[in-house]
Amino acid sequence: MGGTYDDALGNPQAWVASGHAGTWANAIALPGFIPTKGGHSQINGVSCATGNYCVAVGETSTDQLSDRATVAVDLFGTWQQAMTIPGLDSSDSQALSVSCPSVGNCTVVGSYRDANNAKQPFVEDEVNGTWGFFHTFASFPQLNTGQFAELNSVSCESPGNCSAVGEYATLGGTPHAFLVAEVSGTWHLPGPLIFFLAPSTGRAVSCPASGNCELTGTDADVNGQIQAVAEQTNSGGQEAIQFLTSSTDLNVGGTALTNSVSCASDGNCVVVGHYTDATGRWQPFFGEEKDGTWQNTSTVTGISALDVGHFSDLQSVSCASAGNCAAIGFYTDASGTGQVFTIDEVNGTWGSAAKLPGPSNQGIFSPQSVVSCWSAGNCASGGVIATSTALQAIVSVESPATSAALARNTSTVQFGHEQSLRLTINVKPQTGGTPAGDVTIKAGQRTLATVPLTSGQATWTMPAKKLRPGTYRLTGTYTSSNGYDPATTGKRTLVVTG
Repeated sequence: MGGTYDDALGNPQAWVASGHAGTWANAIALPGFIPTKGGHSQINGVSCATGNYCVAVGETSTDQLSDRATVAVDLFGTWQQAMTIPGLDSSDSQALSVSCPSVGNCTVVGSYRDANNAKQPFVEDEVNGTWGFFHTFASFPQLNTGQFAELNSVSCESPGNCSAVGEYATLGGTPHAFLVAEVSGTWHLPGPLIFFLAPSTGRAVSCPASGNCELTGTDADVNGQIQAVAEQTNSGGQEAIQFLTSSTDLNVGGTALTNSVSCASDGNCVVVGHYTDATGRWQPFFGEEKDGTWQNTSTVTGISALDVGHFSDLQSVSCASAGNCAAIGFYTDASGTGQVFTIDEVNGTWGSAAKLPGPSNQGIFSPQSVVSCWSAGNCASGGVIATSTALQAIVSVESPATSAALARNTSTVQFGHEQSLRLTINVKPQTGGTPAGDVTIKAGQRTLATVPLTSGQATWTMPAKKLRPGTYRLTGTYTSSNGYDPATTGKRTLVVTG
């Protein structure tokens, strides 16, 4: 997970964070990102093919006048030096989304300024670990008569087979949603989303392995109110759109926006974004499709306690499997500054919003955050946050891994007086949160006790005459009740004398 924060000077900086089961570890500055020299850096998208290969994309500015589309790669837990996307080192550009269906095979989309200063969409592929030259669409300027277009989101079901959505403007500035597809490594001409009526936007896309993609964006309802919508594309073409919000349910302020969609499989998707309430304030929502049926759009549990500034949004979601998702967004604190929060779905149940630990925004409001999960409970995120000198890119990793250690107050006890032995087992998460569950204590293969974990620790006093005289190897095995991985301690010798 990651995003942006503002420093005390109002410059955005990128960040990363890690965590598990709804509690993330501290966000940190993205290592290896291009120095900004008082400018800013920002992460707009992140995608992880595995836990050992993640790609973050965004932009960097060293002069506060123009941006350069930037990509950074995480190999085996170490972020490499970021680079400007080939061909865009002299153009004002932003990388807005990335999708990596396998290690070394990724696709980046975004926008750049052409020779006429018109904003145009671009795509770029990484093939077998090598980044190519950015790709444009020769005929697109004739469609983009308003000279403002971008690709907001890309999703690849396999290398060389991707879909991307965005919007372009016609004369007068009216936005139109559009779709572009890559088939077997060849990008085809962009086309409109035929069921989206202008004004409309193409905000996000997710394509599971089947290639049946879910698109999200905004469209006007019969009353002219802007609503959040979703649409599926498949081999038969584009299906009719599904309205996720309405002006009589949640979106009474009349303007809703989708930011992200993630589909673990066909018919199992989650969309996140925001709606406006009766006072015109943003409020976060998520919509979930289960087995092909969209459920009622839901608000975020626990957000009201955080969002005392009454301005919040869900910006990104990633689902490793149906019913197991991580989402990230922002809320406004009492000083009017945007702060990052997370919310997890575990086995079909959504938890409560929780503030992301780590650096807080300083000064100006500009949080931006993205998340990618390669398996349930294993995620990476990125974004931007403001430090005391500039806006800086940050990143993090989420993992359910734990370690367990067994300590004893003595290694020798007398038979009949074993109650003098006290065992303590500590279970620590690799990233963040507090493991819960039980610890099973054994002497060799014999089970002595099962003890509940409290605040990550279990203690046990052995009863008298529990073990006959002899030498034993004690272990403790942790079993989680809240999604962490199991762990077994090292062996500790105990001698019971006669």
